[in-house]
Amino acid sequence: MASNYLIMLDTSGSMGETSCGGSATKINAAKSAIKSFFRHLAPGTNVGLYSFSSDVRKVMPLGRYTHEQFDTRIDRLSADGATPLRQALVTSEKVLRAQAQAQGGYGSYNLVLVTDGQSSDGKPGPVAKAIASDTAININVVGFCTGQDHSLNLPGYTRFSTADSADQLVQSLSKAVKPEQDVFDVSDFSDD
Repeated sequence: MASNYLIMLDTSGSMGETSCGGSATKINAAKSAIKSFFRHLAPGTNVGLYSFSSDVRKVMPLGRYTHEQFDTRIDRLSADGATPLRQALVTSEKVLRAQAQAQGGYGSYNLVLVTDGQSSDGKPGPVAKAIASDTAININVVGFCTGQDHSLNLPGYTRFSTADSADQLVQSLSKAVKPEQDVFDVSDFSDD
């Protein structure tokens, strides 16, 4: 029944720039925001961390981690390379499908993808639409300094939000976990 969050962080070269990150680089602003996001997840949540630049790299497989373990791993990431969004989506689907199989389909499966650019490996939209249509994976995309005109802003398929500052990035990430924090009363489902 565990909730699962696979965080896919863009570590392309443009994430080394300081625009939108304030005085920090975008990658450092993103790492700080993701650490905050991690701390707001419910106990018992499985979290995985992958990065993508020239390729997709597993930083932490889906599992349960302490804040210290998570912080140590994410702090090692740096910006360099391209933005293979299609490959990031394909990898995310494989990882989350395998987790769903391991959990017998119980629980929730969430991709949280943070990017500051357009895809360098073709159009990611069809891949995202197929994932959203064929699986129970919730696709949350945060466009960091991208504006609304992004290839993964696909209403009905992705939950897309933008962030033009480090503070907005934290707020946008919180939207990815907020739906699971809603409280339901059993009486809401009674036959009366």
